[in-house]
Amino acid sequence: MHPAFATWEDPAESLESVENRIHDGVPKERLRTRAQAYVNTFARLFPWSLPGPGGRVMEIGSGLGYIMEAAVQKLNPSTVVGLDVSASMIENAKRRLARDGVETTALDFRLYDGVEIPYEDNSFDFVYSAATIQHIPKAYAYNLLFEIARVLKRAGFADLHFVSHSLLPDHLRLFPLKQECLRQIRNEVGHWHVFYSHEELLYVLLFGIEVGWISVQEENRSLWAIFRKDREVDFCNETTLTCQAGPLRCS
Repeated sequence: MHPAFATWEDPAESLESVENRIHDGVPKERLRTRAQAYVNTFARLFPWSLPGPGGRVMEIGSGLGYIMEAAVQKLNPSTVVGLDVSASMIENAKRRLARDGVETTALDFRLYDGVEIPYEDNSFDFVYSAATIQHIPKAYAYNLLFEIARVLKRAGFADLHFVSHSLLPDHLRLFPLKQECLRQIRNEVGHWHVFYSHEELLYVLLFGIEVGWISVQEENRSLWAIFRKDREVDFCNETTLTCQAGPLRCS
């Protein structure tokens, strides 16, 4: 396991400790509201990307399942698969859902190695991730984009949240840049923080991953990126999108 992933894996840590540690100090009573805000932002920025009822959905980095819970309420899918690199996190997610009396019929969890998503090609209608990719080393994150594109169905969408470089001034008050660099150089276990730019995501997705359609928007010092591997653009709404015929479908 990569050191950046190992921070999430501690079989001895209690659910209460995990809940306090991984959520940036947000009080427990506000975690559902925060999770709903992530899903609602995807829905507000990219409403045409959401799957219809009964779709097959995956979350990358499911943590304790709060956003999965919100996704079930918003999307009414047949299944939401929570993909996580930590077996103990998955077990704590199941405990959290049981503790909070959450209906889990549509919820499933799957452990993976951070490299290869353990599903066949063209398996999912919709893949999303929020507050996760910022903690993944960049080469692993780029590889993850390939994997997401692989498991998406032909007309499926991926909605992804990244942290923008514009957050750096605030971030550096808590995590000095030198400290952040040395943690990664030394491969230390801990919360790694990786930042992105609008142009970087456009070029990586367009020319590296070679997706058929992409849009990236910055809001509240976060980057919200959406892509579809199908090159046909039959869903564009001119009131919300600017579409063109070249390889960059929407921006």
